[in-house]
Amino acid sequence: MKPKMKIEFLTAYTLRIGVFLSLLLISLGIVSAFLSNSTLGYSVDLLADPHSLVNTETINYNLIYNGLTKFEGLSFMLLGLMILIATPIIRVILSIIVFAQEGDRLYLAITCMVLTIILITIFLVPFYA
Repeated sequence: MKPKMKIEFLTAYTLRIGVFLSLLLISLGIVSAFLSNSTLGYSVDLLADPHSLVNTETINYNLIYNGLTKFEGLSFMLLGLMILIATPIIRVILSIIVFAQEGDRLYLAITCMVLTIILITIFLVPFYA
């Protein structure tokens, strides 16, 4: 397989798996939330309210994990969103590995800069905004 084909296949496969898995988890969470009419102690009406105070700032990782063990719909939805957000980051990391193996220093440097910018945006910007 040519190197360019390898990168394109890897990218396409990573994005497909990430999107499919997140769609599956979010759908499972929605169905679970509607069947139980509550999730993580919040009613479906409260979650659907456009003025709801429930958002990602009010929910931590432990709550998501505990909710997954209890089959709470909101936990599955949030995990699906986390996977959807992580999918392009994983794709960039895989590209770094491929470019390093191929010895393509230019694209390796560019991709490392892209990953650095993404990580700074995720982890540092929210604290200073």
